[in-house]
Amino acid sequence: MFVEPIAHPTSYIMLPAVLKRAKQLASSSNAVVTVSATQRRRQFRSSTAALAPHEKLTHEQLKERRAQKLKAQAFAKDYNERRDAYNAQVKQLRKQYAAEVARHKAEDNAGKQQEQERLTRARLERQRLKNIRSGRNALLQEQRRLEREREFEAFCEQQQIKRNAEIDLYRRAHQKCIDALEEEAPLWMTTPDEVEAAFTKEAEQLLWARPGGVLGAPNPSIDAHFWQHETHTWSMRKTFPLQRDLLLQEIQDQVYDEANLDPNVWTPERTQEAEEIETKARLRADVERVGRKELLRRQQRMIEEDYETAEGEVPKAKPAPDLKFLADQEALEKEGARVLMENPTKFFVFDEDREGEDPSLLTNSSTKDSTNTTEQQQQQPSKGSSSYMGPTRGAPISLRKIGKNPYPLLVGKLDPPDVRSDREKKQQQREERMLEAARQKKAEEMSLELAAEDRLVEDLEPDLDYNEFDAMDEQDTRWTKGLDPDNEEDRKILENTDPLHRYTDEDVDWVKEQMRAQVEYEDSILRMEVETMQQTNLARLEESMGGSVVDRDLKPNSTTEASTVEQELEQLVFSMPYEEVMALSDVDDRYVESGGDMSEEEIAEAAEEIPSLTVDQLKSLLQRDRDYEPVEQEGEAGEGK
Repeated sequence: MFVEPIAHPTSYIMLPAVLKRAKQLASSSNAVVTVSATQRRRQFRSSTAALAPHEKLTHEQLKERRAQKLKAQAFAKDYNERRDAYNAQVKQLRKQYAAEVARHKAEDNAGKQQEQERLTRARLERQRLKNIRSGRNALLQEQRRLEREREFEAFCEQQQIKRNAEIDLYRRAHQKCIDALEEEAPLWMTTPDEVEAAFTKEAEQLLWARPGGVLGAPNPSIDAHFWQHETHTWSMRKTFPLQRDLLLQEIQDQVYDEANLDPNVWTPERTQEAEEIETKARLRADVERVGRKELLRRQQRMIEEDYETAEGEVPKAKPAPDLKFLADQEALEKEGARVLMENPTKFFVFDEDREGEDPSLLTNSSTKDSTNTTEQQQQQPSKGSSSYMGPTRGAPISLRKIGKNPYPLLVGKLDPPDVRSDREKKQQQREERMLEAARQKKAEEMSLELAAEDRLVEDLEPDLDYNEFDAMDEQDTRWTKGLDPDNEEDRKILENTDPLHRYTDEDVDWVKEQMRAQVEYEDSILRMEVETMQQTNLARLEESMGGSVVDRDLKPNSTTEASTVEQELEQLVFSMPYEEVMALSDVDDRYVESGGDMSEEEIAEAAEEIPSLTVDQLKSLLQRDRDYEPVEQEGEAGEGK
């Protein structure tokens, strides 16, 4: 920008100040130079301050002063003119500066606006492209949604077809069940007499004595008796049963069987028939179990072959085995039957098996032999038949026990009673402390020697050989005391008596005491029930008879009604003590077992044990009508006697 030089009116007086001011104006386009009249007077006075004070002047001095004054006025006029010109130039310069600043601002604003428009245009373009992509994605998602909707509709149609087929299958199955139940329904509509007639003594034995009993409906086949092995869960009690506890349980089971199993019903032929059915059930369960194991092994081999890892190859992750085939009962039985035909020795014990093998157990050696035989037969190709190709071993005599051993029976033993005196106990405690101190001192001395060899004191102790471990304890030693191993009878006792069945006199006495206490407890319960029943029936009978007193000498005759005699006898029985009621029950059982053939002497002898009854009254009670029902209480159904 070109600036025209300014001629200031006082440049000959204040040139430095004017130059300084011009520099300031040049550095700032907005600066304005303004000199007031007061400033001009001060400047003039400072220039004339060196004049002398007022004094009388001569004409020449006044003339000279007037000339100076005119000259000063000329200078002032020139200054004003110069100042006006200067101000005009400054104003023009300011306008130029303002125009230049406005032009620069306009250029800057135009550039900023163009940049803003460019950014806005770019942002709008990005937004447009984004909207286009969003629209395309929305169309794509809508197409996918419609496709999924069509696939879901097709899936629903297929599932509906399967569901309809399943519903139809269940409907037909339900209809078959309903038809079978309707066919069997007439058997349900039975009277109490028919039910009582069905529950005969023989029927109750067949129903409750052995597993798989059926009563009330015909057996479809012997398969109805097939059952899995009876399971037993290992007892997790914190205390172990003692030998005496097992002996008591064994005696209780034996007494229960003798009291509830009728030998007339369970003849040897019927028992053998039931055992044969149970043996078949066990064989079928063993076949199914072996078939399950074989299928699992085959699947394991297939997985190992498919996911075999070569040398230097990254190991492959094996999938979990599929267990759906375990629900196919027919496949399990078919596979087990194949194993049975290939190797019967895995299921049966033959009469020509080697001596010393327990027929009821499958030993490890026999298991290994049978397993090896099965593997060899599987590896060898069969020639038109899958039957057993091994040597003949005779007829099968029993079944082998397949699988692992059952839960072990843990039996506890009580410590022998401590009969030592206090002095002996203190002496033993002192000896144990001294022995422990000596052992610790010796270990400390040896540890220094063994530290250099990097060994421990425990390494010097011999390893425990469990095969040669002696299971005899103090109780077994006391039991064998008095038995001579050289004597044949004593040796048989020592060899054939299981350690679990070696009982002491204290065990036998404890079992007797427990059985005696249990008999007393059961007898007290029975006494309470009988007395309660007597009191209830006696009160009901006396109420029906009007509170009449029992006549112990009452005998039936032509003038006495039979119902009155029976009521009197019932009242008499309900008034008898507990011991006589039990004696009367025993006599009644003997009379029923004999078929009513008790003689007069036997009845008279039995009446001596029942002082409350005479011989004639006892005979009347034994010869009563067995179908007679006592008087019914209001609101209760009749009860059989």
